[in-house]
Amino acid sequence: MPYYRFEESSPEVEIGKIVCLARTYRKHAEEMGSTVSDEPLIFLKPASAVIFDRQSIVIPERVKEAHHEVELGVVVGKRGRKIPVERAGEHILAYLVGLDITARDLQRESKERGLPWTTAKGFDTFCPVSNAVMKERAGDANNLDIELRVNGITRQSSNTKNMAYTVEEIISF
Repeated sequence: MPYYRFEESSPEVEIGKIVCLARTYRKHAEEMGSTVSDEPLIFLKPASAVIFDRQSIVIPERVKEAHHEVELGVVVGKRGRKIPVERAGEHILAYLVGLDITARDLQRESKERGLPWTTAKGFDTFCPVSNAVMKERAGDANNLDIELRVNGITRQSSNTKNMAYTVEEIISF
């Protein structure tokens, strides 16, 4: 299993279960013709999907339409169950920026057939992540600018305050 990379400190934290949320931003959900539900809609990515700075995303031949979305990543450093929202911050170790790479053509097929999205989301290299920043250095996770540039061109720009759920609500869920 790979380990997270940290900017300054170097705790050894193995990358385990990668829990992702669909329809994280109301505006993006609307753009995709969807709505945001009362509870987060989750999917998983395997640790084998993770790559780091300067590593290449590999699009399999069978994928005809690949999309990217920039996301805030949360490194959970303390196990828990039934975590109340007001105690969720105690479980957060660090934050990072991640990309959710999706094979949209395969995702559409899966949706039409009522199947999980794993085939569209879980390819090796489909989860690029930055180095993690310790929680204490990151600032307010519910009010961070987040941006994606490809070859110097801004493709996405938002702020985590525009997410449908707070970081604490997501951890609690």
